[in-house]
Amino acid sequence: MDALMAALVLGAITQAGDRTPWLAAILADRWRTPALVVAAAAVALAANYAIGVAAGLAVGPLLTPEARLLLLALALLFAGLGTGWRHRRPDDLAGWRIGRVATALLGLFVMVLGDRMQFVAAALGARSVLPWAAAVGATIGALAVVA
Repeated sequence: MDALMAALVLGAITQAGDRTPWLAAILADRWRTPALVVAAAAVALAANYAIGVAAGLAVGPLLTPEARLLLLALALLFAGLGTGWRHRRPDDLAGWRIGRVATALLGLFVMVLGDRMQFVAAALGARSVLPWAAAVGATIGALAVVA
């Protein structure tokens, strides 16, 4: 359960200064459907963090316990360094003509893909007894900021 709480707190911290909540706010304001955008964000975040944990599970057995701990330390270090960066405004996806649901889902999915929290979720999943807890915690923490 340590991965759940760590991922939850880190998900909230890393998303607070990221462009994902900004894009969600832009889409919710433009369409006047915040519930749709929050639901799309939940699916996009859960899918991305599940991919991260799956990558951690694939790499974890190849690493020694010390290497897994080093991977987590590096992921936390880079997440901390990246949290302080200023971000430019995300594209408002006005040119996407695939519908509200698909635009919100795919736009947010692409925005989070390869994000620093995805690497933290991978590192937590690689060294945790309950790797799925890292994905759940990261999703809940990030969604608390996006919503």
